[in-house]
Amino acid sequence: MRAIIVITDQRHEREFVSLCASASIDIVGKIRQNVREPNPKYYIGSGKVKELAELCNDLNPDIVIFDVDLRPSQMYRLNKELSIEIWDRLRLVLEIFRKKARTKEAKLQVELANLRYQVPIIKEYVNLIKRGEHPGFMGGGEYATADYLEMIKKRIKRIKSELETIQRRNESRNSLRKSLGFIIVSIAGYANAGKSSIAKILSGRELPVDSMMFSTIATYTKKVKGKHPILVTDTVGFVRNLPVWMIESFRTTFKSVYDSDLLLFVVDFSEEIGEIYEKISSGIELLGREELPPMIYVLNKVDLIKDQGEIEEKVSFLKARRILNDDNYVLTSVINGYGINKLIMKIYETARTARICELSLDKENSNTQKILRILLDKAYIMEYREDKRTIFIRAGMHEKTYNNIMTLLPSSTGNNGGRVP
Repeated sequence: MRAIIVITDQRHEREFVSLCASASIDIVGKIRQNVREPNPKYYIGSGKVKELAELCNDLNPDIVIFDVDLRPSQMYRLNKELSIEIWDRLRLVLEIFRKKARTKEAKLQVELANLRYQVPIIKEYVNLIKRGEHPGFMGGGEYATADYLEMIKKRIKRIKSELETIQRRNESRNSLRKSLGFIIVSIAGYANAGKSSIAKILSGRELPVDSMMFSTIATYTKKVKGKHPILVTDTVGFVRNLPVWMIESFRTTFKSVYDSDLLLFVVDFSEEIGEIYEKISSGIELLGREELPPMIYVLNKVDLIKDQGEIEEKVSFLKARRILNDDNYVLTSVINGYGINKLIMKIYETARTARICELSLDKENSNTQKILRILLDKAYIMEYREDKRTIFIRAGMHEKTYNNIMTLLPSSTGNNGGRVP
């Protein structure tokens, strides 16, 4: 699809162009105007609208896309002036979601978001019809438009009911996984931060990963490779300034974050520090609508930073603003694997259901073999050594596994309570 794009905030132009690429949009022209006070009629100035009309006549695009969210009245007036389909930023994001959705859950969430997007537009049509400025939906007048709006509302209600059923199923599956001794870790972050790549390198499994934004729409849960009793769930990536109703449309996806034992917040640490700070702050604000699990900041793509001093300056900046502390972040690179093993250890140290314990097992004790079988089946052995009488083990595990082991140990056996000393 060929498009002319309208840039009203050049600070975020690169992100907007990336969004267009993810929607398979062929940009054939650009109009720029830094807008401080939006024109209530067109958002951009009337002079720019004339310039845009001339560019449309010259280039004959299929659509015009604005890098901001437009009011329905502005979209209608622009369409009337330009005689071409108008998209705003939210419409573009919805198109990306539509293209990427594969599972039933993802498709329902995208449809719900799209219908909610249409509601204020249809209401504006009703107002325009009453003033005699618009013929109505499909030329059917006020009653046909009102009927279409009612149809949308009924469909929204049905989709919500279906998603509630899916959410209950997801919660049951999550409970089962925890009962089996798995630590549940969710991965979130802004689109293109390397979120899906982190999930892929942890699990060793193929997941949707590419340079386009929103390669992940549905959630994917995979086991961390090796003997780790950890499941990682890759969730949908964030994008700036999403309205509340759109976040609520993807509630079943975000619920996987709130129900997890640990959240990995992935950050593209190669970006400018101002951009990093803005994305972390807005991401936490977005997620903070409900209680969050413990969190680790995964400061990714450090391989793109050639100066160690730059890394230290960025970390100090975020520490000064009380985002980072000495224990809640890991520097990583999925290109060379830097920091990945440290990240796994951080999961055991931080997840609310994870335990690291040190055990001294008497070889003569009748329960020692039972404990060893449990550890081999449901724990990750970090350290193992033995002498003639004793086996020493340091291992990471789910608290359920830890509690099972504690019932088999003599009361005098030393351990550290299941946490790192």
